[in-house]
Amino acid sequence: MADELNTLEDPREVRDAAERILQPLNGLAKLMLNARRPLSVSSLYQIKGDRKNHHYLLADAGSLSLQESAAVLKIGSDGTSEAVQQQDPMHSQLSLSWVDENVKRVLSLYGKADQTWKDLYPIYEIIESDLGGEAALVDKGWTSRNQIERFARTANSPEASGETARHGIPKGAPPSNPMTPSEGK
Repeated sequence: MADELNTLEDPREVRDAAERILQPLNGLAKLMLNARRPLSVSSLYQIKGDRKNHHYLLADAGSLSLQESAAVLKIGSDGTSEAVQQQDPMHSQLSLSWVDENVKRVLSLYGKADQTWKDLYPIYEIIESDLGGEAALVDKGWTSRNQIERFARTANSPEASGETARHGIPKGAPPSNPMTPSEGK
């Protein structure tokens, strides 16, 4: 995906391509690192030294909250020890977003700043569709039917979610125990 930048000539096209690359990365950083500000392209440089166009991007650093991780040490029967390097989950998830359009869309939507019900519900719809329906979400143990109903009713109800609801007019009774946006995430 980043190779696309080397084929572009127009600086606006380079900036637009870089922003598209950053969208799923921002969602992943928010999801896995609790990033508070999205990364963005702040500067764009073109250097022509070898008669080729080179584009350099400086991403404006956002705020990240790092989490601890455990190291794995493998000890053999002869007493020797070896550190086992775990694959960085962000790398594999980001790579997946380059080949799976649904993963890319979910991460891009998740990376948006506010994440109101209007943002969260399409994420749910994409995941539900990609897995093959509501039953698949339940079968995988990711959620329950009651939680899905509570999520949908909260997201749709202006009485439960106010101006952030998906609908402007009530279309049914609000849930008795509305979900908070952080629960919806």
